[in-house]
Amino acid sequence: MVPRADLPAITPVAQRYADEAGFATRIKVCPTNVVSDPLSGSYDVAMMRGLFPVLTGDQIRKALANVYSVLKPGSPLYVVGWILDDSRTTPLAYATYNLLFVNDYADSLIHTEAEHRTWLEEAGFEYVLREPSAPSYAADFILARKPAA
Repeated sequence: MVPRADLPAITPVAQRYADEAGFATRIKVCPTNVVSDPLSGSYDVAMMRGLFPVLTGDQIRKALANVYSVLKPGSPLYVVGWILDDSRTTPLAYATYNLLFVNDYADSLIHTEAEHRTWLEEAGFEYVLREPSAPSYAADFILARKPAA
């Protein structure tokens, strides 16, 4: 069974989607606030999707520390979402999405590759590699790895 962490208010909806997709025996949605709640267990892989733009830098650091603490040594973390180039002007679509974040969320925006790299390395991750995706997917990937023991 694969656990999926979501905010308590979202958990019933996320579990319903997993159940309707036929994954009820494979995915368990756990009510968790990855920023403030300690995580339990030990995992071979973690993925954070669309989380960074709606968090402050301090919240991102706390979330990364929580995820780092439950990853097994040598395990990867995939950060998936909109990631700006360090110029903050490209990709153009991501740069324009910042208007949404500035207007809809307090203290939140789409962050640069350098910001992601800094937060990941501060948390202890290594081998930080960004992979832009196809424009149709509208998200990039960053792979980082918890150092092997």
